[in-house]
Amino acid sequence: MRRHALLLGTVVLASVLASPRAGASVGMDSGLIAARATSAGAIVTFPVGNPADPLNTFYQSMSTAGGPWSLTTPVNIATNGGLLTAMGPHGATAIGVLPSQQLTSSPLSLAHRPLGPFLPGFSPSPLSFGADALSTSASSVTEVTSAGLLEESADGLRWRRLTPSTGLLQAKRRCGGTFVAITTEPVLVVGMSCRHSGAPLASASGPISITGLSVGGGPWRCLRLEGTDKGIEALLVGPTSHGARRYVVVEGTPSHLEVGGQLVVKGTGASLRATAIGPRGQVAIVVGSSVDELSPAQRVLPRLAHLAAVAFTPAGQLEALAIVNATEVSGGNSTLTFNHLEGSRWRAIQVVSIVVPWGSSN
Repeated sequence: MRRHALLLGTVVLASVLASPRAGASVGMDSGLIAARATSAGAIVTFPVGNPADPLNTFYQSMSTAGGPWSLTTPVNIATNGGLLTAMGPHGATAIGVLPSQQLTSSPLSLAHRPLGPFLPGFSPSPLSFGADALSTSASSVTEVTSAGLLEESADGLRWRRLTPSTGLLQAKRRCGGTFVAITTEPVLVVGMSCRHSGAPLASASGPISITGLSVGGGPWRCLRLEGTDKGIEALLVGPTSHGARRYVVVEGTPSHLEVGGQLVVKGTGASLRATAIGPRGQVAIVVGSSVDELSPAQRVLPRLAHLAAVAFTPAGQLEALAIVNATEVSGGNSTLTFNHLEGSRWRAIQVVSIVVPWGSSN
């Protein structure tokens, strides 16, 4: 479907970001520039502003229910810290704000549908620094906090702490890790960042074995964890020899996960910049200036100028996002272009102009 639209997104500044203070920042290999999609909708996060200046890099979100993408960044928030998102199988959507500067908590924005209407929520503890620290369904929101706790709420305001099962705690101790990701679809599975060898995924019954993956070659870290129409999809990162990194897609059910596509990246110059998981278990990543589709078939896609992120639509179509940022001196907007792959070329299908909240951090 052809889409040609110009949307203006205005961000209202949050007064809590009045003065600079060291806080969370989105680093390479964090996977926080992320997209997810179900058959009901899709959402993507991305930065605008000046990527070379953390205090003038602001994170935005856009969503779609199958038509044009629309700005869904939480109102009254201009954040340098990053946005975390979740989308349930029927389109329930949650957006969480990571702490940054004087913002030490995590406001939430919650909706039953991808495009809203959104209602405010509030996490009792700061969200964990991981792209999938949030999970949502039609009836509840579940999160991983920076204290390593699992919490659940039906309305984003009244929370209860989830007591991890004995099996989950044993898996956490075995890999010497911390909880960083969670999915409740179709069942509760937790992803971990391990300090030594051990499975980085676990359910209530304990570590999840993965056919084709040697957990003895760790430590492994779970970058992405999603419940999709196909089952559970996770993107793991682990070391290889000579400083290279190995990105591995694992998929299936908690009773049988197996390795899908994988990619080895050598050297430090080409770091993971963005990730996307599609409704049928498709996985694509941006490494350096290249787009790699790791599942269902591994292939390197054409390069795109100003590439910033990738996203799958509810129909499973992969799109690439290019961002041309204005300068702080000019005070202009950032221009975001969604591109559809046609043959061996990307074709622009939607252009969005986003107001950059220059100077809101100081």
